[in-house]
Parts: sequence; C-alpha cells; structure tokens
Amino acid sequence: MNEYHEQERNHQSKAEEQQPPQFGFDHALETHIAHVLHEQAEQIHLTPAMRRRFLQHLPTHPMSTRPKRMFAPLIALTAAALFTLLLSLYATQLLSPPHAPITTLVYRTDTTLLTPNLLAQDGTLLSLDPTGQHLVYAPAHQPGVMYVTDITNPIAHNVLTMRDAYSVAWSPDGTSLVTTIYPLTANAPLLALATIGHYMHPLGKNALAASWSPTTSQEITFVTPGRPQAQPQLWMVSPSGIAPHLLASMPIPLLIQSLNWSPDGHTLAIMATTAKQLSQQTLEGPGRALYLMNALSGAIQQIIAPGNFTLSHFSWSPDSHTLLYEQQQMQSGLETTSLRAINAVTHLTLFTLPVQALLGFSWSPHSSALIYSDNGTLHTYTLRATPITLPILSELACYPFWLPDGRILYLHIHNGVGQLALLRPSTLP
Repeated sequence: MNEYHEQERNHQSKAEEQQPPQFGFDHALETHIAHVLHEQAEQIHLTPAMRRRFLQHLPTHPMSTRPKRMFAPLIALTAAALFTLLLSLYATQLLSPPHAPITTLVYRTDTTLLTPNLLAQDGTLLSLDPTGQHLVYAPAHQPGVMYVTDITNPIAHNVLTMRDAYSVAWSPDGTSLVTTIYPLTANAPLLALATIGHYMHPLGKNALAASWSPTTSQEITFVTPGRPQAQPQLWMVSPSGIAPHLLASMPIPLLIQSLNWSPDGHTLAIMATTAKQLSQQTLEGPGRALYLMNALSGAIQQIIAPGNFTLSHFSWSPDSHTLLYEQQQMQSGLETTSLRAINAVTHLTLFTLPVQALLGFSWSPHSSALIYSDNGTLHTYTLRATPITLPILSELACYPFWLPDGRILYLHIHNGVGQLALLRPSTLP
C-alpha cells in the first residue's frame, strides 16, 4: 500500500511539473476585484421596458411545472457574461501602463552679451539668420540704415551693411542678405546684395520686393513694378545678378510691398498696399492685402482683402503650415492690435492673440510654439507642445528670437539701455 501511495505522489509531482507555470494572483487584488464587481452588480436594475422585452422572448407554452429550471440557466449565463465583461474592463485598466507625467519646458535666465551701442540705445532687432548666428538691427532715428552683427561676439563683428533699405531676406545658409533700397537719387527701388561682413552692392535691377529662395542659396526672386496698366512681374536671378529670367506675371492690382517664401518653397506670400504713390514710405509702410501664390501652378489667390485695418510683419512657421501676421484696426474709436495665424491650405484663422504693443515675435524651431513681446513682456503661445514657463523678468524684454538650439535671444532693457540676453530651457516633471 505504501508503494502504491509513493507511485501516486510521484505521478502527481510529474504532472505538476508538466503544467504551464501559473502566475500568482494577489489575494488583496482578488478581494478588490470582487468588491468592484459586487458594486457594479448592485447598479444593474431591470426597468419595466426591459422586463417586457425579456418576457417577449420566453416560450408561449405552459411553464408552471418548470419555471425555475428555465430561468436558472439564463440567469447564470447573464451573470457569467457580466462577470467576464467587468473583469476584462478592470484588468485592462489595471494592466495598462501608467500615463507619462506631464513635463513643463521651463526657461531660466542665462548669459548676457556685449551689445553694440547703436543697438543698446533704442535700436530695433529686425531679423535672425536661419543658422541662428547673425542678427540684423536698425539704429534709432536712422531710417533705412541696417547693421549686421554676430551673436558670438556682437561688438567685434558689428558691421554697417546697408542704407536706404526697407526690407531684408536671408540666404538659406545665412551668409548673405538680399534687400531692396530706395535712394533719394533713384527713380525706382533697386535690388541689392550684402554678404556677411561687407557693405551691400546693387545688382542693377529695379525691385519692389525680394525674397531668397528657401531651398537654394543660388536663387533670388524679386518683383518689378509693372508699367502703367500692366501687371507686376516675378523674376529669378542668381546672387551675381547675371541673366535674370521671368517666372510669372502677377495679376495683382495693388502695389506689392514684400515677398516671403514658405520654408518648403511651395508657397509665396505677398503683401500689398492700396497706396498709389511709389515711395520708400509706402513700400515699407503697413500693408492692406495678402496673397498666396502656388509655386507649382503659379495660381495666385487673395486671402485677405483690403478693409478697415492694416497688416505688417508676416512670417511663416518653420513647417510651412501657418502664416502669422500683425493686424491693426480701429474699433469704437480705439486702435487694436493682434497677432493672427492662418492655415496655409484652408486659409482659416487658427488663433488670434490680442496685444497692446507688439515688440517682436518668433516661432519655435519645430513650429510648436510662439514667443512674442507685448509692451515689453514676453509671452508664449503653445500649439502642440509641452507647457512653457518663462522666468519673471523685472525689466522690459523685446524682440525675442528662438534659436535653433532651443535658447531664446531677446533685448533686455534696463533704465532705457538695451542688452542682448539669453534664456535657456530645461524640462521639469
């Protein structure tokens, strides 16, 4: 008999070894699941309508002899299905990975830079090159004068670059600027080129506006004023100014002021004014209408018609999806200012940011956020990124520019004197 029991124990041990491993089920978890299922079951109530519908599916023959037998399997089946459903829902919630903690991109004050005196004394930052190394700024009370400086050493690389200028556009590699100038001695505005560290030189072409092709440093596009009753024309020329060729005639009845290619090169944004007189004041003044030109088809569409407002400072997001511009208008006798963003495809307004006095704005490198200065206070608007927190600055902060590495450059103004300063990002859970 002992030998028989010993064989039985050996057989049972082998059978247990051959079974798949069983994962332990915590007793506390089992108790919690039972409690949850019990609470859910207590919330199930049969309404009169549900009871009538249930009874309609019962057999019509007499049941008096076996009512409990027929209901018992159905009730058991319903309970089992309910148990399975609730268990699966609870297990899915229990076993799903926890949500990642929301992070905040926190900016902190970083270093300050030695600043050229002409910029420090009420100068205006105008443009940052695509590589984030060079700045264009305009001294106060010197219309048309522009300097270029280097962020690594703003004092040593501070160079007078152009005069009589009213627009600038960078080459994609950040080594050159194309501009339109309107000297007092000229009969029409001219196209000019400036390389980093050198003074500009004219390219010998009349040009209302110009923009560098974003896809190559060897193509400059510019618009010539049309003859009376003729359409303005869009041209392409190399940086040498040799052999320009016509790209398209532009059926735009207004005076074109500025051009701005989307970073992908697919769309050309065109700002125009209703002013009839051709002068540097009208060309660099606020616009009244906005057009988009498809680079592939050449089709031009007016997306903002002239109205009781003015437009200025339009800029593409780095992903080419959004066009941002400043709009000013009179409402109830008061002038209001706002930043407005429109979708490049649908032309619908994406958002509007009211401001008191706009002192510069810039897109983040990945088009996920916007930074702008409203009356000397920095603000951010987040489109699809983690929340952004800026430090509280006791002084005025103007003309912010987002650098490619994520830092923010701006002009910090203390007691009326400006200084280039940086904010550095860090992430906190």
